[in-house]
Amino acid sequence: MPAEAATRLLTLSLLEQLSLHTGAPATPGSFTRGHAYRATVNRVRASTALYADALGASVPRKAQRHLRALARHVNELHRNEVQLRWVAAVARIRSGANGNGHQTGHGATIDEPRPVSQASLAAIWLSERLARRRARYELALQQLQEDGRSFRRLTKRLGAYTTAVRLDDTMPSASFGQLTGRQLTTTVRALRAALADVAGSGDLPETTRVRRLMDRVVYLLEPVSAPADVRHLLDRAHGLRQTLESLEDALAIADALMDGGRRVGALHLRNRLRAALLPTATHAPLDEIGPGLVSLAEMFREELARSVDAFRAEWLAPDAGTFLDALDRVASAISDI
Repeated sequence: MPAEAATRLLTLSLLEQLSLHTGAPATPGSFTRGHAYRATVNRVRASTALYADALGASVPRKAQRHLRALARHVNELHRNEVQLRWVAAVARIRSGANGNGHQTGHGATIDEPRPVSQASLAAIWLSERLARRRARYELALQQLQEDGRSFRRLTKRLGAYTTAVRLDDTMPSASFGQLTGRQLTTTVRALRAALADVAGSGDLPETTRVRRLMDRVVYLLEPVSAPADVRHLLDRAHGLRQTLESLEDALAIADALMDGGRRVGALHLRNRLRAALLPTATHAPLDEIGPGLVSLAEMFREELARSVDAFRAEWLAPDAGTFLDALDRVASAISDI
């Protein structure tokens, strides 16, 4: 099938899925309507970029900007939910450990307040900070979701497809297989380089880049996954992507702790400057928050290490290179479809 016709049909199908997910009620505790909504947003955004040569002017610039903004806010909100979920769980555990009373032999509770630990104070402070950020993300996402004009225009443009036949045209149009193979080769090349970077740094932006490239591999393979060898690679790609997502979530939690530390450091400095300039002024006490964040980081260290070890076992093992080599071979084979 010609690349232009196939990519239009695929993109229209994804837009229909996105419309269904957008109209569905939000899942409890998640403004993003669950994993399916976020996955579809990311796939529409990636697909319009991967197939840009075939789609051409059918994707207006305003729709491209809208898709980028929607994907950015959906992913930011997902990351925020991961961070909040961990901090809230820690706060509940620490609250239970502190205890505000004990049971008597007759089942009655005697209130006996105990000192709140530094880790509990830090968890409460950080959860409030993340909750405020979540509210901003939700508002921005709601505004984007309510503005459906660019998507309606995009759907209309994609639905209008005409084929011009030129008898003197010596260059046949590219097939969907050729376009897919070319994009897969480019993506695998970028994935090799990005893997080397994330192995050396292990930071969140590099891990996110690798995960997005792995998303692209999955998106490119799924429409052409009928052959058994392609299905096998697709299953492997899904597993590797899941490992990457787990590492990305763990690094997001670590990033929240470090961002909290930066904020506390800035507030400490501001308080010191304020005290120097206005000795009689009062300022919020922060002495417990910094050490509490360090305690939270120490609590999270083993969980982060497990995610890093799982990533290294999956992606830095010799068979990972074999997987990438197999993707290159499949890309060449797809080009002949």
